[in-house]
Amino acid sequence: MNLVIHRFEQTASTNDLAVAGAREGGAEGEVFVSESQTAGRGRLGRRWESPRGKNLYVSILLRPACPPAQAALLTLVAGTAVHDLLADLLPGADRLKIKWPNDLYWGDKKVAGILTEMESQGNRLKWVVVGIGVDLNADPEDFSPEVREKVTSVKMATARAVDRETALNRLLEAFGQRYDEFTREGPSKTISFCEAHSYLNGRHVRWDDGGERTGVVAGLSPEGHLRVKTEEGIVSILAGDVTPSVRT
Repeated sequence: MNLVIHRFEQTASTNDLAVAGAREGGAEGEVFVSESQTAGRGRLGRRWESPRGKNLYVSILLRPACPPAQAALLTLVAGTAVHDLLADLLPGADRLKIKWPNDLYWGDKKVAGILTEMESQGNRLKWVVVGIGVDLNADPEDFSPEVREKVTSVKMATARAVDRETALNRLLEAFGQRYDEFTREGPSKTISFCEAHSYLNGRHVRWDDGGERTGVVAGLSPEGHLRVKTEEGIVSILAGDVTPSVRT
């Protein structure tokens, strides 16, 4: 995949730029990078805090030849690429985990997140935008009080600043390799990697399915859905907010 990088000092959201580019006929591999975001977005309408000049805010335009039902797997592809990047930057590789479907955790604190958006027509996938935010050099005061205890950055974890250009190049290299593997061979290696580095496997979790439900995570399905063992049996979760819980 050939990458063309578009750089911005400030934008509302790099995903917004990539989506606009997709709708204007942009090519696969166009990358949108900004120094800061004024309205960065996470999943489920959450705000992604984006201090200027400290972290990575990146969105990649893709036009994969796969059905719309497989588009969500590209979130997992991005997760494996972010893991490749952070494994070289954070100590204790066993502490770095992928929280299905879109977050990276170091210990019990979030260090990166992914937001995937798409457009399809019938059974044809027109485009996919994968947005990636990686907290590299953020300090505690860069985060709002309500999330400060739940997040970290590479600098906070190691007391060392990261060269952001080097990190961007490594991320894009890793994503290109993981994406090419996915398009050539299908999702099995991606899913196996995410299972091997899962934050949720074996944990008791809760989620909302028209009412709170609970169970123990039992891995991923061949389609990349989260499998959870409940009192009624194994259920597959296609998407949603799944949270570890303490049994009482």
